[in-house]
Parts: sequence; C-alpha cells; structure tokens
Amino acid sequence: MTILLYVSIRKLLVSRVFHAGYLIVFQIVRGRIDEAYLWNIYGMRVFIFFFSQLILRIVFSLYYLRYTGMGKQLIVVDSIGSGMIFLIAFRPFLENIVKGFLNL
Repeated sequence: MTILLYVSIRKLLVSRVFHAGYLIVFQIVRGRIDEAYLWNIYGMRVFIFFFSQLILRIVFSLYYLRYTGMGKQLIVVDSIGSGMIFLIAFRPFLENIVKGFLNL
C-alpha cells in the first residue's frame, strides 16, 4: 500500500512540474511575460538560453553549409558562444551553487 501511495504521489508531482514548464513556455511565447514570472522567476532565463541555442544551431548550420572548410573554427566559435550564453543565462544558479560550497 505504501509503495502504491508513493508511486501515485510521484506521478502527480512529475506531471505537475512537467505541465508547469509547458505553461511557462506558452506564456512567454504568447507575450505574457509577467504571467510567466509568476509561475517561475527563472523561467525566462531558461527560455532565452534554449531559444538562443536554437538560433545558434540554425545560423551555424547555414554557415557550415556555405563555407565547408571552416568546420574547426566554427566549432571553437560555437563552444565559446554557447559557454558565454550558458554563464549569462544561469548566473544566479551558479552563484548559489558557489555560495553553497563556500558555506560548507
């Protein structure tokens, strides 16, 4: 009985979190930024990170198709750009992790 209750609660929590993530994305796409912030204050940062990654993939793919000899340089530029976008988008999370380790 306990296992069944645990599984039911886990399914409920996972489905609610998954559903809330989609709600945040749809609110952002529809232009309801304030409503998205009510759901999750960091949701916009995550959305911007993944959206910018999508744009980078499209741009770099088109660039690679046009200039096939620039593959190695493109990988370096892509890595640096993705790293910078990651650091900017997830800065609050990274700061909290570092503060947590320093307080140990």
